[in-house]
This record gives sequence, C-alpha cells and structure tokens, in this order.
Amino acid sequence: MLDGHPKTVNLRESAIIGPVNRWLARLFDRDHRDDTIATLVEAHNADSNDGVRETLRRRFVEAEAKLERHRAAIEAGVDPTILVDAMNAAQAEKAIAQSELDNLPRVVPLRAVELHKLIDSLGDIAAVLDAGRPSDRARIYDALDLQIRYLHTEMAAEVAAIPCVVNTGVRRGT
Repeated sequence: MLDGHPKTVNLRESAIIGPVNRWLARLFDRDHRDDTIATLVEAHNADSNDGVRETLRRRFVEAEAKLERHRAAIEAGVDPTILVDAMNAAQAEKAIAQSELDNLPRVVPLRAVELHKLIDSLGDIAAVLDAGRPSDRARIYDALDLQIRYLHTEMAAEVAAIPCVVNTGVRRGT
C-alpha cells in the first residue's frame, strides 16, 4: 500500500505560503465572498449547544419530577426520614442542571453585513497575509484549522480549511 510513498517528505514553507494565501484570498474575492460569508454566518449562528441545552433541561425536569414524587409519597404517609437521601440527591441533580444551563454560552448572532464590512476593511487579503509576521500567519492558519496534504506523485499539495468560529463558545463550520 505504501510501496511508492517516500519515507519522509520535506516541503519548504516558502514554496507553499504564497499559493495558500492566494487560495484563502480567493475565498473572499468578489466572486466567492457571498458564499464564504454565508457559510461562516451559518456555522457561527448554529448553536451547537442546543443538544446540551435540551439534555440539561430534561435532567432538570426529571429531578423536579423525582422531588414531586417524593413529596407525594410523604403526603401519602411514607416516613420522610427514609426519603431524605433521595430528596437531597434529586435536589442536587436539579441544582447542578440549572447551574450548567445558566452557564452554558449562548451564540451572539453574526450578520453577513458585519463580515462584509470586516473583509472590506482588510483590503487585499493575500497582501495582508503575505505581509504578516509568521507567528500571526500561524495563528490564522490554526484558527482556520488549515490542513495541507502533500500528494507526492502529483508533486502538489491539497489544502483544506475548517474554520472554528469563536465567540462565547466554539462553533465548527466548513
């Protein structure tokens, strides 16, 4: 399977920075900007905490239901001392679920017009990337989760970016 694959591949950074920066800049040029912005806005505004929020709400309601059943049992004549531990546990479950719900980050919605203004303010994105310090470029590439796969038989690189949109929480998009 790996018969024709070299054991190591050294790819000079200087050989790939220019083309990668031009590819990234192309994502924001006039022909591609609207699609790129729509994808970023959708990824940002999708609240990936929806599932977590629903699970926490369910845990809260279940804990409340347990407490209500215990109270009903006491009213029906069950010795309250037998239910103390169960009621304390249910109360703790309810408090934990509420606390986690209260502290779950919410997405601050992003509008396409805001991204258009930001991109317009940057000007030529390829030039901005080319002029930046290597450490700044590295942070941008990391934020985009830039992945480069070298195809040795074609002597080409396949590049992909999977941006993480950060706000009060982390959202993943494509």
